[in-house]
Amino acid sequence: MYNKQFKFIFVEIDKNATPLLTECLKHVSHFWQPNEVLRKKYAIVNDKGEVDQDSLKKLCKESWHYKHASLSFWKCQLGEEEFNLCTKFALVRNSWDRVVSLYLRDQGSNFRDRMSFGEFVRWIKNASDTCGSFGENAVDADEAKRYNLKCSGFGPEPDGEDTEGHHRGKRRHQLSYLTVDGGIGVDHWISVSEPYWYNKIFPILRSAGVEDPSIQAMRDYLDKLFGEKRCWLKKAASECPGDSYELGGLHQCMQLNQSPNRNQKIPYSIYYTDETRDIIGEKFQKDNEFFGFNFEDRRGDFSDELNKVRKENNIVV
Repeated sequence: MYNKQFKFIFVEIDKNATPLLTECLKHVSHFWQPNEVLRKKYAIVNDKGEVDQDSLKKLCKESWHYKHASLSFWKCQLGEEEFNLCTKFALVRNSWDRVVSLYLRDQGSNFRDRMSFGEFVRWIKNASDTCGSFGENAVDADEAKRYNLKCSGFGPEPDGEDTEGHHRGKRRHQLSYLTVDGGIGVDHWISVSEPYWYNKIFPILRSAGVEDPSIQAMRDYLDKLFGEKRCWLKKAASECPGDSYELGGLHQCMQLNQSPNRNQKIPYSIYYTDETRDIIGEKFQKDNEFFGFNFEDRRGDFSDELNKVRKENNIVV
């Protein structure tokens, strides 16, 4: 997402609370520009210089074209001068936690129905695997046939910059979304695996010139959203853990695109054996070292009934 008025770029990385923050940022300004082609297609500004709200809504609905665009794409899209004026930020996520979400997501090929979690850990190669279609280098012919996966081909080199920039671009690590000219080009990154991560967004926006009324609009949106969160969790208000901005409360359900297949009360470490833990640690070592991700092992909390918990949640390690 690119905001022309306040000169900021939010790099959207799959399964990192992206829908939540994207919706929040729409309260900052009318002029968020995910797609120049669509901006021209829909004349969002009339002859009087006024924003046409209906056209804007249509543009927003089609903005998926540049969803999850890499930072290098935005440099190509905006030009070096405009790009350098922008504040760039992104949300990142603990690799082990994120892999569980990639496995359980409804979009893509629904891996949970086609392979065990252990098989998935051994299969996955890229941070963008399971996001949209699948690349020729991500799924070979035997795997595609065995697991009945779609294989359409996309993206550049597995660990390279993605100048194509659309949703299907293949990225080896989360860092690959943030790479520009061989280096890390983002100014700020926030881990959504940390408590109260959302509070770190507001100082970044203020530094970009966003004024307090817009910040308050974002806060009001969050308050309203989490007041309605019960329908997402399929629970009554009295059962929902998210009834206040407290650790263990609202933090547990701050997710718009939440997988209905995941029991939020079960820590991600339950999905892992020591072997699969080490596999993900090695495959995404680059992200883990740069962002300081560690495996938060809570399997001991369930040591007496670990196999029972896994069976009840259809976890095949």
